[in-house]
Amino acid sequence: ALKGKLTDELAAAGVHAVGYERLGQQGIDADLPLPVSSEAREVLERHHIPIPTDGALVVEIDASSAR
Repeated sequence: ALKGKLTDELAAAGVHAVGYERLGQQGIDADLPLPVSSEAREVLERHHIPIPTDGALVVEIDASSAR
């Protein structure tokens, strides 16, 4: 559920994010615009995700901590 919510919020902020499942690990990949828009920055800050300096966002979701 968190993967879908974060992907939707990033899309609303104008960021194309792709959810994935690799080797049982859930996550999201996205290329953020540089400079990072205020809308995208707000989404990342709300979810306590550090803003990458190079614009390459990779988020891996730990199911045990996402509950």
